[in-house]
Amino acid sequence: MTRPMLSADAAFCALWEGEMTSDEIAAHYGHPITGAVVRDTARRAGLPPRVKRARWDRVVMRAKWDLGFRPAEIAAQMGCTEAVVRGIASKQDWPKQGRAVRISDLDPATVVPLWFSNRDTAALAQALGIKPVSVKVVKGHFKFPARYGFTAARDLDNRRAAWERERATENELDVPVSATVPRLVSGHPFWTPDRDLAVVETGGRYVEIAKVADRLGKPIEAVQARWHLVAA
Repeated sequence: MTRPMLSADAAFCALWEGEMTSDEIAAHYGHPITGAVVRDTARRAGLPPRVKRARWDRVVMRAKWDLGFRPAEIAAQMGCTEAVVRGIASKQDWPKQGRAVRISDLDPATVVPLWFSNRDTAALAQALGIKPVSVKVVKGHFKFPARYGFTAARDLDNRRAAWERERATENELDVPVSATVPRLVSGHPFWTPDRDLAVVETGGRYVEIAKVADRLGKPIEAVQARWHLVAA
């Protein structure tokens, strides 16, 4: 008896690379096609062997999705195609991923309390909206101390205070204090003489600038930029 044959055309290849099992693909074509025929067709066509999918694959995939890994990155780690990841995400109605967060966009007022907390690396990354591998980039960008022992909540307040003193010292050394009276600088009407004076009185120190920024409801970078205008 001759075994039934299948053609490894584009439609077959798409099914092979998708989520369906060999038996499900066979059912798609109907009798007399069997799972063995499907596998034999793929082998003869030189298609790559299929990765066995464990029951927990989608759980792991969803966790990576929620941590901000892009579909191509998840596919590479899970041993499947990007189309499979996107298909599962669409079928299960996973939340859409926003644009990747840039480290330079992170607000220090948010990052600092999170860094000096007892969250583990995965939880910290999730709170910041970045990938766990990017946590070390945050560390270098903000010159944070290593988080060894943070999960045990050892001396978090002392470590934060030491970091703030170090940053304040750096700013005092790098940026000389200018005149106590701000220069008249044209710009947005938000920057009144009283507010400019408050900016000047920070002396360019990071901790003081952060306090003024919090009081004025402005990003720290905006207050730093204003300091350079009115105090330089």
